[in-house]
Amino acid sequence: ESEDKMKKKAETIEQFKILQWIEKTFQEDVICEIEWTSKTTAKLTDKAGDTLNVEYKNNTVLMC
Repeated sequence: ESEDKMKKKAETIEQFKILQWIEKTFQEDVICEIEWTSKTTAKLTDKAGDTLNVEYKNNTVLMC
């Protein structure tokens, strides 16, 4: 079930870049939920319940 949440589809290029960044930055099971908050931003939730907001801007993913 958590895998389905993780595989949340990117609808924009920016979201796709965020997904790629998550795969490179975190070990496979760390992030258990991705909520797209806009076309260029996402709220990530890890297994501990901590959240992180990220934004794709100027070819880079920034934590905000």
